[in-house]
Amino acid sequence: MGAAGLAIGAMLAFGGCASEPNEEDSVVSVDQMHEQVTQGVRDVADDLAAAGFQVPSASGRYVSCGVEPVSSVQYRAVLTVSGEGDPSAQVERAAQALVGSGWKVTDSGTHAGEAWSNLERDPITASVRVSDSTISVGVVHPCIEADRDVVDEALRKTDKIIG
Repeated sequence: MGAAGLAIGAMLAFGGCASEPNEEDSVVSVDQMHEQVTQGVRDVADDLAAAGFQVPSASGRYVSCGVEPVSSVQYRAVLTVSGEGDPSAQVERAAQALVGSGWKVTDSGTHAGEAWSNLERDPITASVRVSDSTISVGVVHPCIEADRDVVDEALRKTDKIIG
């Protein structure tokens, strides 16, 4: 599977569609949500580069979330990351690099021998994962409510943030 396939698969895996919009998050516009996530992606890329990782690409897209009849959307991005050494150790090192710039680890562990770490920096979350020796970082904004026309337009957009 190529890098694009891995990125799309990781994007779908990070933060499933179980998110429901809440009033606090819904005061943010679709454009503000996009800016918060893309800035978070750039910050993560800078933090990881300073820690010795390479971040060759990052892409993002809007996904539908919540339950009809509410029209709601969230913006998700995935960074592909590479570094030296054991991939599980790289996840820990990447998470610590993010903690050094204000992210807070909310949970971490291993699943089927592959490491993961979830972090947050209000209002966005990040998830560092290793799968098949590939490191990826998902950055997600909470689900927000928006007009159906705005959601429909947003769902047609994808972004190449890095690369």
